[in-house]
Amino acid sequence: MLYVCARGWGHTQKKHCRAVPWLRSFIQRLTAPPPLGHESLWWCIHSGEGNDAYGKYKGPLQMTTPWEGLSRDWYGLPVRTVFAIAEKKYREHGYSLAWIRQQWPQTSLSCI
Repeated sequence: MLYVCARGWGHTQKKHCRAVPWLRSFIQRLTAPPPLGHESLWWCIHSGEGNDAYGKYKGPLQMTTPWEGLSRDWYGLPVRTVFAIAEKKYREHGYSLAWIRQQWPQTSLSCI
C-alpha cells in the first residue's frame, strides 16, 4: 500500500498520511511499456539478425540509418524500444507482409 503524505507520495509510514490503494497500480500502468501486437515476430527476426554494432546494419533488427526516414543509434536503443518503432512502422504500412519481407528478406520468411 502506498500512502500520500504532506511530503509527497511513496511513503510507507501511516502517520499523518492517507492510504491510496490504487496508486501503486496507477504508477505501474504509467511506467509499463506498451504491449506489442507482434512481439513474437520481432523476437523471431531478431534471433536471425543478431545485434551487431558494426557495419551497415545495426541494432536488434539490423536496421540501416536512416531506416524509414528515422535516424537513430539502433545499437544503443533498448530492444523493446526498437521493436516498438518497428511495430509502429508495420502498422503504418497496413500490417503488410510484403513490407516485412522487403525490410528483412533473409529472416522474415521463417518468422511469418
